[in-house]
Order: sequence, then structure tokens, then C-alpha cells
Amino acid sequence: MFGRVPKASGAVVQASVERDSDRLCLLSSALPDEPAQAIAEHARDAGFSAIEWGVGPDQATSARRGEARGLRELGAFHGLAIAGVAVQSGPAGLDKPASIKPIAAFAAELGAPYLRLWAPVYRGGSFADEVRKRRSALAQAVEIAAGQGVVLLLENRPDSLAPSTTLTRELIDAHGSDEVGVLWDPANGIIEGHLDPRLAIADLGPYLHHVHVKNVAWRRSEGVWRWSYASLAAGMLDWPATLVALEDAGYRGRLSLDHLPGAATLATLRRELKALASMLAARERARS
Repeated sequence: MFGRVPKASGAVVQASVERDSDRLCLLSSALPDEPAQAIAEHARDAGFSAIEWGVGPDQATSARRGEARGLRELGAFHGLAIAGVAVQSGPAGLDKPASIKPIAAFAAELGAPYLRLWAPVYRGGSFADEVRKRRSALAQAVEIAAGQGVVLLLENRPDSLAPSTTLTRELIDAHGSDEVGVLWDPANGIIEGHLDPRLAIADLGPYLHHVHVKNVAWRRSEGVWRWSYASLAAGMLDWPATLVALEDAGYRGRLSLDHLPGAATLATLRRELKALASMLAARERARS
């Protein structure tokens, strides 16, 4: 499916941004190599209302002791809410659930409502055994996060044990949706694990807590198919249809801009946010 951004006037787009401003969020990892201060300034200047902080050695924060207070104050100064914490790299994960203890404490101190992990890579062997092992690890991780008052989320991710919504549910559905959920990245499904958005959303049900927004495209070069990040308007995921499916299902949570196509600049941020606002405005027009 190829998404096309319907044309919308500047006034309509601005009205949509204002109406949905509390939902528009930036994942800090979309601006690699930028310090936290610059990320917050870019998020404010582009028109976002919240930041989801990516955590890891190559991220703006490593969740070290004392960092949470500074990030919380930084967000407050720029009028940005804290949307969540996403473990992007490093040792924390379901391979070693005890490793998330300091990051869960960091998320709680930051005031983040959730902590997002990825499922580990599937390296072969019995799928049933792998699921049992990861469910056991997940139960420990859920207990750790709940002890800090934070909801644990898993994201559907290519090259992992849970690339689709269905396989992600396979790992978490022994727990209630108030203690564990799914961060749904529909564009990840273009790489692996795609379902029609209505079916994916229905599959997740109450476990759908948060949505990442990006787009990708596949291209064949020198006899090999490769994917890369694309603009929201030109990638293979039909974002207008996905937004309609989310609204029809009653989803009113945050929409977090994930990776950017091309150069990670303020101009790119603004362009992608404008594209998202155009889609939201078109959705509103279609229903009026």
C-alpha cells in the first residue's frame, strides 16, 4: 500500500495540529548524535508536545543516576511532556530481565508512563521453547516495572521473536493490559510481519498503548532488495488509512514520530510533522 498525503490548506493543517497537539510526540532517537538540550529545542520548535526518550549508549541519555531530574526539568522548561522511555540499545532486555531494574527506576523518576523493550532475536530452535523462555523473562520484567509504577511495553520489531502484532501478543497475553502492552509500529510491518491495519489493531485490542510513526520503502539494487526510511507521504505504508483505522478503533493515544528520512534536521522534522498534520486534517474533513 502506498500512502499519499491529501492536500489540505495551511489553516486546516494548523487547526489539526492544535486539535491533536497533545498527541504529537517525538522519539529522541529520530535525532541521532544530538544532545538532549538540542532535541528538546527541536521538538518545541517543530511543534511537538511530548518527548519519548530513547535510552542506550548511543542515545541522548544512558539512564545514569541523576539524569532523570535534568531531563524532567528540560521538558518542563520547553513545555514538553514525557511520553515514555524506549530502550534502544545496550544490555537491558528480556535476555536479562534483572538488567531493566535501573532503567525502570529511571523511567519512574522521569515521570514516564511506560518503559519499552524489544523482544530478542530468534536464533533458531523450538519456537515453543523460545516463547516459554521469553514469557518467563517477561513476567520478571513486568514485576520489576510494576514495582516502579511503570507499564512495560513490547514493540513489534523485524528480526525479532515478535515481528508482528500476533507474535507480540503471544508473549504478553498472560498479563493484563494495565501492566503490559504493545507499542505498535505499523511501518515495521512493511519490513516484516505486515497485517492490514484494521486487523492489526483488532488483534492488539486493549494492549495497544502507543504508536510509532514512520515510513519505509523497499528498493531493488544490484539484484538485492533493501529497505530504507522514507517520508510519510512516499513510503509504502498507507498512513491515512492507518490513522482512520486507529480512530475507528477508539485509539486516542500518542503518535510518536520515529525515524526520519534523509538528514535529521529541524526542516525534516517540520516537513514530516506537517505531512502527519495533513493526514489528520484530511481525516477530520472526511468525517465532517
